[in-house]
Amino acid sequence: MCKSFRVGVVFAFALLSGSTLAGVTISSVNRSLAAKACVNAPPDTLNLCESDAISNTVEGPWTAALSFGPGAAGAIGNATAIAQVSQSGDISSTSIQASMGIYTYASANGTCSASNDGSNLLEAEFNLSDAADLLLSTTVSGDSFTFLVTVSQVGGSVWHSSYSSENVTVPLGAGNWKFRVEAHNSLGCGPCFSSRSATIQTLALFDFGPCVSDLNGDLVVDDSDFIIFVVAYNQLLCPDYPDPCPGDLNGDGYVDDSDFSVFAVAYNELICP
Repeated sequence: MCKSFRVGVVFAFALLSGSTLAGVTISSVNRSLAAKACVNAPPDTLNLCESDAISNTVEGPWTAALSFGPGAAGAIGNATAIAQVSQSGDISSTSIQASMGIYTYASANGTCSASNDGSNLLEAEFNLSDAADLLLSTTVSGDSFTFLVTVSQVGGSVWHSSYSSENVTVPLGAGNWKFRVEAHNSLGCGPCFSSRSATIQTLALFDFGPCVSDLNGDLVVDDSDFIIFVVAYNQLLCPDYPDPCPGDLNGDGYVDDSDFSVFAVAYNELICP
């Protein structure tokens, strides 16, 4: 049986660093919507399509929506296709917030057919001046849609990806990162009539912590932290995600002299700021 569905994506991505947010800089923005709806009702209406795409690359608030719903009657039967996408939110150096939605519907009988396609994308590249934990919480309900959240190094490997509900901590080092949320649905059928719905709520928080060299969380950087660091330093290579790598203070996948330079400064100061 052919099916259509409604997808609503609600997503908030806030950047936190204790009492200051100076450690986060948004470097690029890419937000886009695309929708297409088509009907085929022979012999009078053949391959009637309505479509458009819209994008935004400027930091700040943005609200946009596309909606198409062609219908047609043929000699035997009729068809209706609906494709709607929307996104609203704000991207700044303090937070990234967005509400994303996709709705598709297809109905056809007789010799008629209907199809549609909708996509919704938010992508932001950012720079971290210090290592931070990305706290990800995602709740997904519904099915029959494509949804993906990824965190990756700019020009490098994917650090984390998610297709479903989760609550995880993703350690990120200082440097350039990309956060991406995408949702997509396409449907083609004839004859058919049905619908489905799905929602996604995602919250991602940056936690810089009191000081990155405090490896045991007691708010001081002393010999107990040094013991933890030395174990990781001797191993050099970080284990594969999601296993922790406590000594990798700059997030490059190694525990080496560059991390020791960071640790030594905090060790000399002893008390976390």
